[in-house]
Amino acid sequence: MSANRGRVTPSMISKSVHNFLKLFVAVWGSAYLTPKTHWLLHFARTFAKWEILVACFVLERYHRNPKQYATEMKNTSGTAGRNLLKEVLCHTLGRLNLPGALKFTVGLIDPRAPTKSELRLMTDAMGTDLSHVSKFTAIVSRFNAFGSCRKKDVVLICEDAGFRAAQVVLHMEIDNESLTLVNAWELKSINSAAGYSVWVRTHEPTLIMTSDILDTVPYTLLDDNCAGVLLPCEFR
Repeated sequence: MSANRGRVTPSMISKSVHNFLKLFVAVWGSAYLTPKTHWLLHFARTFAKWEILVACFVLERYHRNPKQYATEMKNTSGTAGRNLLKEVLCHTLGRLNLPGALKFTVGLIDPRAPTKSELRLMTDAMGTDLSHVSKFTAIVSRFNAFGSCRKKDVVLICEDAGFRAAQVVLHMEIDNESLTLVNAWELKSINSAAGYSVWVRTHEPTLIMTSDILDTVPYTLLDDNCAGVLLPCEFR
């Protein structure tokens, strides 16, 4: 069972954001408003221009780069912040020199040869011998020009006229075809107004086109069988 994907318009997003801000001020007061709450007001215009809202949650991963340099810094004087930015800038410029750094097509990021266990998964999923075809895997794959997801991420995948939550098992490329193995979950309940849904977790890998991934989503494990998923605005 999948959730229906309704038609979302910029005016709907704008109304939803303004309503949220009114409730926020009513509960916490305007003194607690931050720049991030103001940036929400730009969502409607962004959606009108690009017809997509980038999932901001996964951008938190980029904190890993500053942390790996900040952890080693012993001098926390007044120039510590500037020195950290220098390290991050050098790291970023160095990454730009790597092959495919500015490639935004659907496909693997930093592909490598599959391990024996990954090859077994790939062979079982395809149901055929893969010894005579090119094959690669990666921890991260780009599913559109704006987004990428990692192994074990929870994502929304396209299904019929709706969508379904699923967890990534393996990203692969077989004969230059970008594919992803996922555990597709079963919808238990959904509160569209709140953007919250509950899914029954399954462990039956399904092979999909990587381009059928719609977005990454934040989730929480409720028990051994179910997970709560927060839906992006355009899927509520």
